Amino acid sequence: MIVLDGRTEVARHERSTRKGSQIPALDHYLEVLSYKPGALPGATALVQARANGAFTTTNEAFWAVARKTGGDSAGTRALIEILLMHRHMNHATVVADRHAALSVGITTPMSSQWRPASTGQERAGPTDWNIPKFTLGT
Repeated sequence: MIVLDGRTEVARHERSTRKGSQIPALDHYLEVLSYKPGALPGATALVQARANGAFTTTNEAFWAVARKTGGDSAGTRALIEILLMHRHMNHATVVADRHAALSVGITTPMSSQWRPASTGQERAGPTDWNIPKFTLGT
């Protein structure tokens, strides 16, 4: 199902074809999960997102590293913050930034607030950040 505001698509959801069934979308639960990050690993919406490919291997890798470096709760909150960025930023940009940040060991949500120098679209960040410039390998 596609929801439009004029000619602008504002939402897209898989439509359930069985009476009484639901198709949970992980995006709908992110705000609640940010307050209860321990609920994410067993969430039905996460299972569905993994099954339909919406929760990518890049998400899995980021989450694993973030939980290892910051602990389960903080690492899960970092992942949720990044997933929320997809609402306001270009999907491909967020994924590329997260992949590039992981390649140099950055696991904070702020890693998707700047662009790698290889794209020529670097974002300005706070001057006290010491974020290395890098290029994506092939």
